Amino acid sequence: MAKSGDIARVYYADRALRCEIPEHLRDKRVRATWISYRERSIWCLDFSGYENNPEGLRTEIELSDVVIRQQPKNSLLVAVVLHQTRMTPEIRAFFQGSAAREPNPIHKMAVLFLPTVRRWWYRAVQHGVWPKHTAFLNDYEQAKAWLVREGL
Repeated sequence: MAKSGDIARVYYADRALRCEIPEHLRDKRVRATWISYRERSIWCLDFSGYENNPEGLRTEIELSDVVIRQQPKNSLLVAVVLHQTRMTPEIRAFFQGSAAREPNPIHKMAVLFLPTVRRWWYRAVQHGVWPKHTAFLNDYEQAKAWLVREGL
């Protein structure tokens, strides 16, 4: 746990929520970002392309987890890109933690570009789990529309 002096406050105007980022993550380069679609905020993660950079993947996941944990229960819309990505132990742990977290801030999650065979392998062979209300899509625009659509 970071001490209060070790925390930077990051404000996302469209989200109107404050995120406290620990000092050791402040200057790290990550792809995770907030986007706004139809006046709703979506936390977007991109885990693709980290096969040769496990430290970068761990940083991306750690920062994403910090932001997710700070959101109110059942309020967060998340898009995760897994284009040509292996389900590494770090990624599996991220999804398992996201599914088991209580209280869970994730309202809906869209997983992008994960082929059906690999999704089946993850669930059946590796005993993986997905958060409730997860959709698997291959188009960014469809994912954004599904996330902001009312209902599950």
